[in-house]
Amino acid sequence: MSICKQNLNIDVVRGLKLADFSVTNSNYTFVADTFPNLRRITIASLKLNNNSISHLLTSLTQLKTVNIEIAPITGIAFEHVANRLRTLQWQVRNATDMNGFPYSQSITSFSLTVLTENSDLDFALQQVTEKMPNLRELFINAKGVETFGSLKLNNLRSLSLQVNRLYDTTTINLQTVMKLKLTIQRHDFAFGKVFIQFQKLKIIEIKGANMNVLSAALIIALQSVETLESFVLKEETESLFDYMYNMNGETTNLLYELFEALDFVEYFEVHVNCKDYSNDQLAVLYAATKPLLVKQRFPYFRYVSVKYYE
Repeated sequence: MSICKQNLNIDVVRGLKLADFSVTNSNYTFVADTFPNLRRITIASLKLNNNSISHLLTSLTQLKTVNIEIAPITGIAFEHVANRLRTLQWQVRNATDMNGFPYSQSITSFSLTVLTENSDLDFALQQVTEKMPNLRELFINAKGVETFGSLKLNNLRSLSLQVNRLYDTTTINLQTVMKLKLTIQRHDFAFGKVFIQFQKLKIIEIKGANMNVLSAALIIALQSVETLESFVLKEETESLFDYMYNMNGETTNLLYELFEALDFVEYFEVHVNCKDYSNDQLAVLYAATKPLLVKQRFPYFRYVSVKYYE
């Protein structure tokens, strides 16, 4: 810390990332003395505890954004600072690590990553609804999320979820959401039942978790989102031939069908990671998905990007 004081204009430093695993609870107390005007901090250390994190965050009086990447702490560490934060990104081992967390009305962007599978997040989502009404961005990265019907956030604009399946979609009340990002873990995910609950969606991003999710059912569901302006698809497939299928005796291309069905969308990105990649397979799809040809066929698209990866 003394080196920083000697070589930096510490008064203008607004952001800091602490990712040195050798730093311990005893020497974290010097951060506030060295960088008194920090507004953003990222912490990645396995050697910290609730007391040291709490002391550090509380001593940084101008702090607005906190990112906890790796630290064995629980919700109580935020007891004295949550009401000053605007953005919180937090990685926990399981949902019980959130015990004692003071869900704050001042937080407008909340990102939660849960490392343990099948963690029960129902209580946490209920608390978010009841105590964080001013959220505009919510990101939940946790395997096993099966419902978010309890979420009723009137100011939410962006929602990002990693989901397996969803139940009770008819209770969803998130009509202000304009951006929806879903990481999907099942081929039979009911996109139609989800999209219909959002009346103002402008941006949809779909990512397949180690699989391909593009299907006729997804295309039909996307067609129902009349307010859609931007669509991004990221997925993996065993073979590019997976995009070819037979309809009424004719072979067609799912990617081409996607472009044709969403002729009202202005922005497209498609990223395909193919495990079994060959020039023959690429040739089958190339004519339909080459951006220049797509632009010629669908001139109303403002941006088209189609990328294949081995």
